[in-house]
Amino acid sequence: MYLTSKKILHVVNPNGLGHLRRSIFIWNNLKICNADVTIIIDHSQKFFLKFFKPKSYITFEFFDFSGMIALPNLKGEYFSDNYFKFHENFYERFKQTVDLVISDNTLLDFKKISKNYIVIGSFFWHDLISENSTYNKVYLNELKLLESHKPNIYGIKNFISGTLGTYENTHEVGWLIDRKKINKSKNTEIGILFSGGLGDLELSYFDNILNLIDKKLPDATIYCSHRYSFIKNSKPFDFSEDWSKINFVIARPGIGTISDCIENMVPIISIGEKTNLEISHNAKSISNLEIGFDYVNKTFDLDFINALDEINYQKIDSNGLSLISEIILNIIYKQNL
Repeated sequence: MYLTSKKILHVVNPNGLGHLRRSIFIWNNLKICNADVTIIIDHSQKFFLKFFKPKSYITFEFFDFSGMIALPNLKGEYFSDNYFKFHENFYERFKQTVDLVISDNTLLDFKKISKNYIVIGSFFWHDLISENSTYNKVYLNELKLLESHKPNIYGIKNFISGTLGTYENTHEVGWLIDRKKINKSKNTEIGILFSGGLGDLELSYFDNILNLIDKKLPDATIYCSHRYSFIKNSKPFDFSEDWSKINFVIARPGIGTISDCIENMVPIISIGEKTNLEISHNAKSISNLEIGFDYVNKTFDLDFINALDEINYQKIDSNGLSLISEIILNIIYKQNL
């Protein structure tokens, strides 16, 4: 039933690890026989592959994504030039016949690569530059790509934000996660994980949080991801082994962090820069869905401590893989009808 010589490219935006996480998740769980699946990532993400345990049949190619719209790249002096060079170089390198292109949160001139393509993402990165005249040519090119191709974009239910919320070809999907059963440690200690990216937060902001925690929870054990290693007396967190040790996560609510928390049924205490529309929207959604608390849009306090038992994961749709899998398989099969 499966057909031979299928070439699939999966392009991953380098901003954070959420895009990489769900891209690998798809192909760890959906293997199309006799098909070549290549995930294309930035060189900087090679180090993180070991955390996601990709299956051996997945091929990775590394590419210079410094011209892709992502928060770190926008800080570069020559981003606009890099953007157009990135597009030209990408089409040149991957111009061979491809049966399907999947792009995670990045718009490309897909028709130069394949007639079949989909995008996975909950927001448009070009929203970040819509009011910055420096990037006007980049912004207009993104709009042109949308208008000329009108790709189907699949966003996480309840977390679709910005202009993607009014885009005509937006479709909702559940979370691309594997819901786990976590057996909490029987000890009475509270474990707290600091995770996610720092964003534009000042270190003094974390000092305030730590002082509040120390006063109310002096015996708490604090774990941290590598980005929060500046927190004194904290322990490194093993994302494959340590979820049973923590009671909640204090984090900037990117899609990767939220995915981890939903998958492991751990409340997320959202912090971050409220000027970032995506982060602000995610924090509000987390609060509205009662899977965590929003301290992006209000001053941080410890009132949530007494409400942790009210967290409810039953209403969260964690079946995104089934829909994305169906879409991918339908595209592959239709090519041979």
